[in-house]
Amino acid sequence: MISIIIITLNEELYLPRLLESLSKQTYQDFEVIISDSNSDDRTKEVAMRYRRKFKRFKFERHFEHGVSAARNRGASFAKGEYLYFFDADVTFAPDFLEKSLQALRAKGIDAAAAYVWPRSKNPIDWLFYLFANLLFFLSQCFYPHAAGSSMMSRPIVHKVIGGFDPSIRLAEDADYARRAAKRFRFRMLPANVRVSVRRFRTEGRLPLALKYLGAFFYRIFVGEIRNSSFHYKFAHYRKR
Repeated sequence: MISIIIITLNEELYLPRLLESLSKQTYQDFEVIISDSNSDDRTKEVAMRYRRKFKRFKFERHFEHGVSAARNRGASFAKGEYLYFFDADVTFAPDFLEKSLQALRAKGIDAAAAYVWPRSKNPIDWLFYLFANLLFFLSQCFYPHAAGSSMMSRPIVHKVIGGFDPSIRLAEDADYARRAAKRFRFRMLPANVRVSVRRFRTEGRLPLALKYLGAFFYRIFVGEIRNSSFHYKFAHYRKR
């Protein structure tokens, strides 16, 4: 069994797509844990409509804001062989869980991430993610980066490294991958997910690209981002 941990904050529009993707998986031995940061929209109502589609389903509402705290909260209830962390705007093919789990087991991988592609027809969006995926691939063995929208790890990895660091304001996913790789085997999986481009719409493509590029060099030359130099709000794109 694997544990699917989904973080939400006002995700009534996107969560159904992810839950539909999960309900259609060829591999069905999993539990769904929704770690909700006290949404004030219809997120819980929408989620509960899907609970009958899953053998094991838990909706956990809490008051710990921030993606790291939400992921850690969800992981605290997990009982699976692997923890799969997903953002609510993710979708994937019906064989995603099956193929990713096969790769994790066959290659002895302790922590991993999937490649990310946009749900968009805009070539600029695809170019952005092409560059990101290339970075993920090239850096995975020496200074790994990863997108928190789709990450996996063994429970022992999550426990030993102390989970996601809530003090980090941006690139907490890359920090998680880096710390995991220091003591365990981290790799990118031969699998991919699709994500929305809502941040592009709310922040603009060029400003967001420059923010990520600046964060990349900041982490290399200064360290993890624990200040407000790179503002990145959780769920500020509500209803988009």
